[in-house]
Amino acid sequence: MSSIKRLIRMAESVLSYKFEGEDAALRDRIMFECSTEEDSQYTKEDASDVAIMWKHPKIIEVFNNRSGFWLLESVEYYLDNCRRFCDDFTEDGLPYSPTETDYLHVRVKTIGVEERFYRINLLELMPKYKDHPVDLKKLHTTWKIIDVGGQRSERRKCLQYFTEVDAVFYFVNLDGYHSKIAEDEKTLRMDESLTLIQSTFKKNYFKTVPVWIIFNKFDIYKSRYNASDLRACFPECDETAANTWDGALKFIMEKFAGCIKKDAMLLFWNGYSITTSFPDFSGGDGGSGGGGDGQISSDKLICTAMSCLDGNKVSDLFNNIKKNLINNQKREDEISEFVEKYEMLTKKKNKKRGQKGKLDREASRKDALAE
Repeated sequence: MSSIKRLIRMAESVLSYKFEGEDAALRDRIMFECSTEEDSQYTKEDASDVAIMWKHPKIIEVFNNRSGFWLLESVEYYLDNCRRFCDDFTEDGLPYSPTETDYLHVRVKTIGVEERFYRINLLELMPKYKDHPVDLKKLHTTWKIIDVGGQRSERRKCLQYFTEVDAVFYFVNLDGYHSKIAEDEKTLRMDESLTLIQSTFKKNYFKTVPVWIIFNKFDIYKSRYNASDLRACFPECDETAANTWDGALKFIMEKFAGCIKKDAMLLFWNGYSITTSFPDFSGGDGGSGGGGDGQISSDKLICTAMSCLDGNKVSDLFNNIKKNLINNQKREDEISEFVEKYEMLTKKKNKKRGQKGKLDREASRKDALAE
């Protein structure tokens, strides 16, 4: 509901369009009678009004020119499915139940700082010990992931969390070269991201930790790529590079990598068939997901392009991060040492059991002879 209201306002302000007749009545119902409160009921009438307005020529026109103002990337998905989200339009007659894809399109703004804890089984990351009879409880570790808000008003709150970290993950909206930020609707998202990364990584906090720059919304970027908009954002981009989305992506990655004084590792996710001259630092066998077991040293920067709507790729990325962080923290050496000690202790215990058994058998034999 918020999305269609936003488009109506933009049609009136950006296009200077005035709804008249039945369109005006439809506009008023949506703007004044349809609630955007979380606990409000989304009725059959609301869904029908939204579906009709979504097909209005001026709404389509302003949507196609959305680069001039801030708008959620998922608006098209929301409005295309506006009837399905209503209980009265479900195919089975049951109340609407969100799908996995619905959840992935939801945008939840990070306010303040959020912390999440993940318990990791280190043995899973080391196939050579997969079938080893080691006490698994002793090979678990807990990671704390800190999510800080990216809005301007939230940035000062996160500075205290930048010390004593094992890795930094910086997310960039790949489609941001032609879309505005919500704070002022003038600044391009990608310009804002560049300004932020330049100011953030001037700090000394990150000299000894690996940095992942994750270029998100790759699917939107690829489907909407516009060379003119890219060059408007980056006039210095070579025309040849800007002519193709993959050439432009290489330029964007190098632009961000240049903001961090590290030896840049440009890691493309294999599943997207990006064929460029980038070196393969994955250390893997070229299979789906990339990453492999190659060690990432603390003076390296890792860039990867992906879509968070692809659950498999997100899982692959997280597993790749786990493996590389384990290597970077030299935990594999610790685990190997633990396994070796475990094997030595096991041999000693077995030897003692064997000696004790031999003594017990000898004692039993002597007792039998005495009788």
